[in-house]
Amino acid sequence: MYFEGKDVPRDLAESKRWLTMAAAQGEEKARLLLARMQHVEDEYVVQMCRQSAESGNSEDQCNMGVLHLTGESPIVPKDPKEAFKWFKRSADQGYAKGQMNLGKCYAQGTGVQKNSQEAVRLYRLAADQGDIDAIGYLAVCYFEGEGVTKDIIEATRLFRFAAEKGCKKAQSFMGGAYLFGQGAVPQDMREGVRWLLLSANQGDANAQSLLGECYQEGMGVEKSNEQSFAWYKKAADQGHAGTCMNLAGFYKKGIAVRKNVKEAARLYKIAAEQENPEAQFYLAQLYMKGEGVPRDDRQAAHWYRAAADKGLALAQYNLGVYYEQGVGVRKDAAEAVRWYRRAAEQDCVEACMNLGICYMNGLGIRQNPAEGSRWFQRIADLQKVSPGAYDHIMMTPETIETARMCRQLAEAGNPEAQHSLYWIYKLGMGLPQNDQEAQKWFNRAAMSPKTHR
Repeated sequence: MYFEGKDVPRDLAESKRWLTMAAAQGEEKARLLLARMQHVEDEYVVQMCRQSAESGNSEDQCNMGVLHLTGESPIVPKDPKEAFKWFKRSADQGYAKGQMNLGKCYAQGTGVQKNSQEAVRLYRLAADQGDIDAIGYLAVCYFEGEGVTKDIIEATRLFRFAAEKGCKKAQSFMGGAYLFGQGAVPQDMREGVRWLLLSANQGDANAQSLLGECYQEGMGVEKSNEQSFAWYKKAADQGHAGTCMNLAGFYKKGIAVRKNVKEAARLYKIAAEQENPEAQFYLAQLYMKGEGVPRDDRQAAHWYRAAADKGLALAQYNLGVYYEQGVGVRKDAAEAVRWYRRAAEQDCVEACMNLGICYMNGLGIRQNPAEGSRWFQRIADLQKVSPGAYDHIMMTPETIETARMCRQLAEAGNPEAQHSLYWIYKLGMGLPQNDQEAQKWFNRAAMSPKTHR
């Protein structure tokens, strides 16, 4: 009645009050009418804002820019170029928020070609009017040397000024600076936590994430998995990629929360879709094992490749294994070698091992026992640096089977296999470590007529 104006004057506020009570009692029709009313209100507000902006109101021109930039209103389509147009109209009238937002467009290349120098000019114009956010963005430019000569001292001065005025981004920076002793401030973890709390309580996701790390590691505060989980969750709820990955670990292991691998997979995917390589790797592992998601070798290969392309060594190694075995991808030994090499060059021991075996056996590459030995020697060197650190990969079903086959060939007189067996015994790779056996097979390989050809 109140919504349509039947028998009573139309009154949206009164209509909303009655519909809210009905919806709370489970009335579906009331819920749908509330949604329709919200749509009408949104449409009215946007219409008024657009009319004001077109009439020259600089504040509403900036508001229209924000609506087009975010696409959060169902009435206004997301359109970076349209957002840029409205920000420019606002900035040209000297409105500080318009100048600041236009600066961000130039800094990020949103709706316009990226231009760091123009971004700095606009930030400075807004900062001169006292816009705190603009001062914070100007500080970032000085800190990173974007559009202006890098100046850490000036950056820290601007960050502190903006932070003291309540800018949450600047407070987050000051928190990180004190936490790790960066910028022009000494390391003081307690002071870092103080600034992070100010920022996090204003909803800054980065500060919330750092606080989660502080409580997880006991940096400037007493360790608390519960507090760490709470802050990580606040940041993850805002879609913060790195935090989604950290929070996923809590759900996966059941730390401070009931174990929920399905929720862990959901969070890993959010971070993975934001190009976080570690999250892509962990998501691939879940698809590989069928934990929290249906087992899917193609999906596992897809996410291993995504992480491998970003240089993550273990992802490169696992992708190599997939190509060697034809799991989730077409079997391709040469491609396996290529990925093993990329991982081995980062001292991934598993990859060094598989690359050495490929050279020894001529798998995917021309047989070259000397090159295989070089990679096995690299494993030995790494073992000396970190004794015992790689024991877990020396005795696996794969290495045990490789050692068994290698011994059969070695006993049949194959010199390449004999030389491989030297390293197998030397490293304890698939067979118990035994220097005497290693030397025996080294001598046999050296005495083989094929070795002296």
